[in-house]
Amino acid sequence: MITYVTAQQSCQLTDADILGPYYHPGAPTSTGQICANLPAHDRLILTGQVLDYESKCQRGIPNVKLDLWQANYNGVYSGGQSANDWWCRGVITTDSNGKFRITTLFPGRYDDGGYRPAHIHFKVTAQGYPTFVTQLYFNLDYYLSPRDSCKRCRSDAKTLVVSAAHRDDIKTFEGLTTSTNIIKDHQLTADTLADFYEKYCETPTFDPNNTAHLDALKIYDDFSKLPHFPLEKTSLEEVEKNWKRAQKKKLTDTEGSSAFVLHQLPTEYLIE
Repeated sequence: MITYVTAQQSCQLTDADILGPYYHPGAPTSTGQICANLPAHDRLILTGQVLDYESKCQRGIPNVKLDLWQANYNGVYSGGQSANDWWCRGVITTDSNGKFRITTLFPGRYDDGGYRPAHIHFKVTAQGYPTFVTQLYFNLDYYLSPRDSCKRCRSDAKTLVVSAAHRDDIKTFEGLTTSTNIIKDHQLTADTLADFYEKYCETPTFDPNNTAHLDALKIYDDFSKLPHFPLEKTSLEEVEKNWKRAQKKKLTDTEGSSAFVLHQLPTEYLIE
């Protein structure tokens, strides 16, 4: 999947963010590639422009150094300890109009006691301007603030959250390679993978301390209380009407009432 992200169109100051623990000075100069592309991963293309705020964003700033670093697809950072240990890091320079174009991979999340949203770090240096450090986040990421495990980070700042647009799907299904052959039938592929996970993967267990588990359980519980009706023939207004009808009422939800009886029914009578 190729994902395109373009710069914001409004003239407003970009919020700063923390440097973080994974910055290493001395990253190699790049013509625009930060992480090497692999066909199995989501490729990310970023385009933007560094603008002078005092000119009301009418003037681009040339020759700005953008020092970038990010986690790889698995949420791991390189260590910068050897010549081969600078992957997913690089320094690029803006053109004469302050514009830049970056090709990389969609960064993976990592667990530091709680997940951080996908992000890319920027350290911006320009002659005549103070050094600026920030991070770039992506809209609709489940782990944006307030779920961001880094409470000092600014994933709540609107100027740092961009929307990604999927333009080209470069992933084509070529079949599932097994030890004996290549399976190209979609249903057989799904069945084979299901058998594999059932045999080798541990059965998921509920974690009461995991907010994602709790949210999913609440959503399931809320839907289990709804009466069954065909969704493909139901308008949004009808959904809201049935939802309100199924919810408990303080004055009428007493034993013997229809609302009370509805809530006592086993869930298998309410959903297919």
